[in-house]
Amino acid sequence: MKLVILIDNKINLEQVLNALGGRKTLFITTEKGDICHQYEFLINMVENFEKSDEEILLAVFSGKDSVARMLGDECPNMIVTLTTNENSEYYNASPIITIEELISNFR
Repeated sequence: MKLVILIDNKINLEQVLNALGGRKTLFITTEKGDICHQYEFLINMVENFEKSDEEILLAVFSGKDSVARMLGDECPNMIVTLTTNENSEYYNASPIITIEELISNFR
């Protein structure tokens, strides 16, 4: 199984990359555009990711809940969505710690 991590554009990217600890990671960004554009881009990237050697797909996106929800409905991979927006269902006060714990348990 592969891991898809969606983070909003307010989370410190350098800290996230450090938390990934050198794992084979494909990094993309799609924070611009409307919801449909973001979803289409992400779903295409996930399909390409599934065929790659990378273990983790790290995607910076707008943080819109609907994008994450639609992607989760369509993808067989484990998808973890983290945002610093307190009004989001994907809110996480400590996203870096969550990523570190996730990576330590991910095989």
